[in-house]
Amino acid sequence: MMEIFLWPSRTDIITRITPWLLKQRWFPGNQLDGEPRVVFYSSLGDDPRIRLLILELHDSTLIHIPLVIDKGSPSTPGFISLLDSDDVPIPAGERSTEQLHHPHDNAVNSLDNLEDPSILPMKETASRNSGTAKLRPQFDQPGASPSEISSEMSKSQILIDGTASPVFLHAWITDMEQRGQISSTDHYDAAAIADSLHRAANTALPLGGEQSNTTVIFHDSFPPVAAKFFRVLTTGDQPEVDVPMGLARVGWAHMPHPIAASYITIANEDGPMRCCTASVCEFIDHADDGFDYICRLASRKEPAIDELRVLGHTTASLHDHLMKAFGPGDFMSGILIAQRIMEQRDLAVAAYPLLSSEQAILEALDLLMTSMNELGQLPSTQRVHGDFHLGQCLHTSERWYILDFEGEPLRPAYERSLPDQPARDIAGLLRSIDYAAATSGASIQWCQKARQAFLDGYFSYSDASEASSAQMLVITALEVEKALYEVRYEALHRPDWIHIPLDALRRLLVEDVA
Repeated sequence: MMEIFLWPSRTDIITRITPWLLKQRWFPGNQLDGEPRVVFYSSLGDDPRIRLLILELHDSTLIHIPLVIDKGSPSTPGFISLLDSDDVPIPAGERSTEQLHHPHDNAVNSLDNLEDPSILPMKETASRNSGTAKLRPQFDQPGASPSEISSEMSKSQILIDGTASPVFLHAWITDMEQRGQISSTDHYDAAAIADSLHRAANTALPLGGEQSNTTVIFHDSFPPVAAKFFRVLTTGDQPEVDVPMGLARVGWAHMPHPIAASYITIANEDGPMRCCTASVCEFIDHADDGFDYICRLASRKEPAIDELRVLGHTTASLHDHLMKAFGPGDFMSGILIAQRIMEQRDLAVAAYPLLSSEQAILEALDLLMTSMNELGQLPSTQRVHGDFHLGQCLHTSERWYILDFEGEPLRPAYERSLPDQPARDIAGLLRSIDYAAATSGASIQWCQKARQAFLDGYFSYSDASEASSAQMLVITALEVEKALYEVRYEALHRPDWIHIPLDALRRLLVEDVA
């Protein structure tokens, strides 16, 4: 007998997943401000166990949650909440509506709150018996009585996050292949890649601890791949797809090679919205996270000069190939950077009022902004990484790889693709070296040598012996802007760490100037 799958309604599904949703690191915020709106709640392919859920929050943020109903228990990976035995159809007369009670959310549910448009169309009639209302589900399945269907239904069905379920992964792979969203590589055609992903789907595992996405590693595919499922969706271009594809076209090899991307179209009052739900790229195995790797060297007081010089050279190569792939942007003036520094200063003081007592820092900030205002027009902008730090790098015995091109997660989507000064990426990496040294207990001397090694490697790419004074002024200004942002972040989230950006501001603005 065919197994029956009943899905919560569009209203009830929000109630079911909210406790789980609020615990996810990728969810923007720790509470819901008003009830989300369901903007998409539909199957993926023909499998009745799978649905894609898209929620719209009060600020128009779109949240992507693939869901699966399957057999399991609370120990099942991706477990969200039980679909009670109370949620399955039963012969009339066995249970009253007062007993249709969900144990997890204390909400009274009825079969009005359940949907199954693809498998089990139902009609409900109510009868009265001794003053108690009963539900009489009517089944539109030929040849089967309600009791026969009920006896076949699993009472261990649970709701699962699709990224942890092979059921969803298989359907997602098939959907991408049918839509032509898998790109052939130099060695494999799209059909071969899809077949390899299907073979590896049953052993694929999500990475843990991610802050904005969910990445699933297909270790047993050939080649191994990483599928990044975007939890916060953006409409239009997705830099995590467009940038690697552009770099691949111009032959840059210091990134995981892009393989595929999946999309969804959502109906909207202003017309259909096309959103990228996932990107797929080569998985770089046997690699060290860049931040962890440099921290290990720093904690052992081992010099990182050679490694960071190579990373600097690789970063310059990235910027060169981004220019080839996407071309130049508009020109930018130092005045704009000065304005951004002022904005970050005001936000930092609001979050950390003690900064207003750091007169030496504030006076030096005024001098820096004056210098930037007088600098005039800067070189043309271009596409940049946009969220560059050691954690976006992988170190292997052969080379450095750079990944995660979607830009700063908290910036609006349209801003992430805007051209900027390459110096922004340089400043971001220098700040990351500073954090690696500070958290590892390395000396200021170690940190300064590490920073200089990165800069030497970067400017050696263009055969320049070192940065010009104007270039270093822009790099310093953008690093100061980043450090002011860090003051605000640490004050709000990690006050014990606030000394790291404060020490950096003193060093960048006061000591270096002196």
